[in-house]
Formats: sequence, C-alpha cells, structure tokens
Amino acid sequence: MAAESYVGYLYAYFSGDETRLDDQQIYFAVSKDGITWDDLNENNPVLVSTLGDCGVRDPYIIRSVTGDTFYLIATDLDIRASKYGGSWGLMSTAGSTSIMIWESTDLVNWSAQRMVNVSSGIGAGNTWAPEAIYDESIGQYLVYWSSRVSTDSYAMQRIYVSQTPDFVTFTAPKKFVETTNSCIDASILKVGNTYYRLIKDENILAVSLSSAESLQDTTNTTALGNSYTHITNTELESYTGGYEGPTMFQFNNEQKWCALVDEYTGSKRGYIPFISTDIAAANSLHLMSDGTYLMPTGAKHGTVIPITQAEYDSLVTKWAVSEPSETISATPELNYNFNETLSGSTVTDQSGNNHGATLYGNATYANDATKGQVLYLDGTTNTYLAFPKGFFDGRSNMTISMDIRPECDATYFFTLAIGLNNYKYLFLRTKAAQVRTAITTLSYGKEREVVTTGSFKSRWFNIKIVMEGHKMSMYIDNTLVDTTDYVRSISDLGTNLLGYLGKSFYSSDSYFKGYFDNVQVYNRALSYAEITNSLTSPSTSEEFRIYPVPFDKQLNISLNKPSNPCEISVFDASGHLLTSLISMENNVSLPTETYPSGIYLVKIIQGETCLTKTAIKK
Repeated sequence: MAAESYVGYLYAYFSGDETRLDDQQIYFAVSKDGITWDDLNENNPVLVSTLGDCGVRDPYIIRSVTGDTFYLIATDLDIRASKYGGSWGLMSTAGSTSIMIWESTDLVNWSAQRMVNVSSGIGAGNTWAPEAIYDESIGQYLVYWSSRVSTDSYAMQRIYVSQTPDFVTFTAPKKFVETTNSCIDASILKVGNTYYRLIKDENILAVSLSSAESLQDTTNTTALGNSYTHITNTELESYTGGYEGPTMFQFNNEQKWCALVDEYTGSKRGYIPFISTDIAAANSLHLMSDGTYLMPTGAKHGTVIPITQAEYDSLVTKWAVSEPSETISATPELNYNFNETLSGSTVTDQSGNNHGATLYGNATYANDATKGQVLYLDGTTNTYLAFPKGFFDGRSNMTISMDIRPECDATYFFTLAIGLNNYKYLFLRTKAAQVRTAITTLSYGKEREVVTTGSFKSRWFNIKIVMEGHKMSMYIDNTLVDTTDYVRSISDLGTNLLGYLGKSFYSSDSYFKGYFDNVQVYNRALSYAEITNSLTSPSTSEEFRIYPVPFDKQLNISLNKPSNPCEISVFDASGHLLTSLISMENNVSLPTETYPSGIYLVKIIQGETCLTKTAIKK
C-alpha cells in the first residue's frame, strides 16, 4: 500500500499494569501523529489468549505483502503461571516453544487463535518476542525470536529465524543473531533498501541500532544476521540497566523515525520515544522530553504500524468511546443555578436538557449574602452531589464552569470528581492556598495536572476547566492560570462515568466542605477569547456579540433578548450570501467548518433595526 495512503497509527501491546490480571493480553491504541495516543476498548484487551500459558506478551502486527491481511504474532507466556514459581530462569529454560497467531483483514475482526510450535526442534527453553518481516529476495516472511537452547545448557539467549509463506507452515529455525552476550528483542524496519535493527544486550540491559543491506547473509558461518553494522547512538546506548522491548516506525509522509524502548526499572516510564530525522546517521536518536508525548495507558512491548483512514475509522467505531449525540451549543449543556425551591433530593437542570443531579447526605441549599441561594456541602461523610451517571462519557471537548467558596481544611479531598474509580479519574481540589486539577488512567502516580496558588478559602471565585482532547486548561475568574498538553482525555476514562461535587474516589479521603453556585458544563471547549473577554453574552448596552474570535468550525452569535423575530445572515468578503435564518433565540450557533479563512459580515435585522459586525475565520 502506498505510504501516502496512511493517516494514522495502530499500536498493539500488552499492559505494564501488573495490578490487573489481564495485563498479559493484547491491547490496542490509535494515534493520528504517532506521539499522542488514544486507548481503545477502554484500555481493556481486544484479544485474549486461551491456549498454552493463556497469557501473551510482545505482540507484533505485520501487514501482508499483498496488503489484504494482517498477521498478529505474540509470545506464549504467563509469568504468574504456577509452573514457573516466579522464576525467570524457569521461564527461559522450561517455557513455551510456540508462538501465538491471529489473522485479520480489517484489524477489527480477528480469526480464532492458533498455537504454532516453531522452536522445539532446536531444544528451545523459550520463544520470546517474535517479530516478522517480508524478505523480497526469497518471497517469504522471516519470523525471528529469542531462545535459550539445550545444546549449550541454556547458557545464553540468541535470535533464531524461520521462514513462512503463510504463518501456518514454518521451516526449521536457524541462528539469526549470536553475540558475545545474550541478546533478545530484535526488531527490524526496512527504509529504502536498507534494514535497520534494534536489539537488546542482556548483559548491560540496553538497546542498540545496526543496519545491513540484506536481511540475511548466507555466507556468515556464525549466524545469518551477524553481518549488520553497528550505528553509534550515544544517547540511546547511555540508557542502561533496565531497557528492552524496542520497536521502530517511520512517521507517515515524513523523513522522521521513532524508536520506542521500554524503561522497566528506575522511573518505570514504560515506552519512551527516541526521535531521528536521519536514521542512518550516527547519534541521530534523541529522547523526547517528558510531557511532550502521550503513550497508551500502561503500554509495554508491542508494535506500531501505519494505517489508512478507513482502518482508523473502523478501529475507532469498534472500540473508542463515542461522543454524545448532541448539537454543539453556545449555551451550557448542563446548568445548575440552585435557584429553584429544593424538593426532595433532585437538583433541576436549568438548561432544559434534563441532566438533573441528586443530593446525598446533608447536601442542601443555603442563602449566601453575596450570591443568594447556593448549594452547601458540610463536609460530613456521604454528603455530596452526584451528576447523572454517564453524563460525562466521551466529553473530551468540554468546559466545566462553577463558582466555589471552599471552607475545607482537609489534606486529601476532591471538590469535583469525574471517572470510574481511584485509577481512572479527573479531579479538582480547591485548597486554601492552591487549586489543582489532574487527570489519570493509572491512579495518582501518573496524574497530569494544571495548578495555581493563591488565597482561596472562604471567598467566592469562578473556576473553568477546559478539556480540549489531550489538552487541559484552567481559568480562575476568567484568567488563564495553567495549561498542560499531552494529558489523558475524558474518553480515556471509559464509559458509565460517575461525577461528583464533594466526593473523592479514594475511600480514605475527606468530603469537601463549602459552597457552589452556577455549575455549568458546555459541550465544547470554550476559547481563550470567549473566557477572558466574557464573550458568552453581550452587555446590556450591546446588541449582540460574536465568538469565538477568530471563529473556526462554528460561529456563535449571542443577542440581547429580542422582542420580535430577527433575521441573521452571513456574507463573505465579496458580498455573497452564505446562510440566512430566522431566530427567536438569544444564542445561535452556525456551522462554519466549510468556510475558508477570511473576513465575513454578520447582519442582523430586527424590525426596523439593521445591525452588522465583521467576523474573522482563522
């Protein structure tokens, strides 16, 4: 398939979250840029092994040479299996001699799993990290893996290789890589007419890069892949003591490459990306800075392949969390102003969209000298407000706005909580001297935050949390205080999300004490201009406002309440009418995604009055 047909990437991996018992199965994630990843299937396995050890690791996907089939191969290993007793020595001397294989024509529908014995003929004690590449010179796929063998009493790991035309029948294995030290985790990428190979040295626990003009050298009497030439990469090779599982891919339509390496000790960051703009050159691989990329949740050893738009769409349709089926609106999708007479435990949604909340414990309405009637939580156990379950599902682009007066002195509590449990959540915490919002899909150790300091206790202030995909921003009193990119999205939290005011997902945390007013959720990310210029409604002296400034996919118009119907028209710079409608509403949203960049004229006719303003499309 032509490289220009690719628009995104699929990453297949097993999970590094060993707190879950299904970590050694097959997980998927997708990306449009190769460095910002979205979990699929709510970070649950898409394929589960039922053969052999009933655990699979190190998955590798290859697109067939004809482009119509995908083969996924993986290590047959469950490190928790009782027969190993937790011993990696036994896992590498009395382990499986088979690899696991699945097939698919669309990456969504997969064949039944099959287990193929490839290494018993060489007396292998293990068959780890199988990968594959098509060898054009022989018209066969090479499948290669690492094994210890009985002929030298399992003294060292080597890479072995077998040929297959169909991933059903395999030739007898031959030595592919044999070095002074044990080596595992070979990974090969073809660039032009050159093959680049990453491999792990088991002595120094580090990864290096080499290259060759042919996959196999039949004249080499030691091993068929021993004629590769080392390419010095000082930075990559400086990471020693706990690095393995490398894989490599080229960015779509770019002369840029990414080598992913698993950091499994020390900081335990999981896969970390090294970037090169000239993979053939020495010292070209450089590690990206923390906070400038986002890997899938818990991603371990796996592989990244380029995919087409159709393949991307199929994967997202099958396994991504869907966005709410709502019309994007200039006004809040949810609005609690707490001005109604409280009847029972139900808070009325003033937006008219019926997203009412439920009060628990001592939660009640109270009169505030500044704000009038507000929501009061007294900090006692089980006193909180619950949003409708599932309301926040798929809201990766949204704005939460609320007025808060905190009175809480506890150390650990959540003012606002959205998520599933104490692993997957977003929270807001309003302390006396700090306001912090964080999101995670791997509990507190992997939280990414926006934070500000100041004096907040016993005073009213407005906070806005803006989620824009993998970007999170926080505003205090309509002033931007912090922004963080490459955060988990709301969709990454999963489905059937819970939402609370005053309650944490950690059972030992305190309950929030304080007041809330004007709790609103917009089903879009409000722009910086909208928030900082208070553009959500016109002033009493102004007939109407246009926002965002500049606008992009949508043009929002906010009017003072008309007593008569008004006609709203939009013209391009040449005076051509693009759209026209009659409205009795205060707020109107016009889809403008198809409008080219430029200047537009918005005209509003109300009775005898004609009003105009210019608007700029970015």
